[in-house]
Amino acid sequence: CVAFGKTGENINQYLGKGDPLFVEGRLTLDQWEAQDGTKRSKHKVAVQSFQFIGGKSNQDTQQQARQVSDDDIPF
Repeated sequence: CVAFGKTGENINQYLGKGDPLFVEGRLTLDQWEAQDGTKRSKHKVAVQSFQFIGGKSNQDTQQQARQVSDDDIPF
């Protein structure tokens, strides 16, 4: 998948490798000839819209847990 502009910035800011994401977009096909003369091709999805799926990642919950210190506990 490829994403540009604000869409790409948001995906980069809020997602990490392996996080689930629902994308909708346009399918594109890139074709070229390699140096050895073989024909190559690659399909890409140009992201037009997306939705975050799943809950908070384990990393987010660990980070929130670290922010609470013993001084914050009232007893």
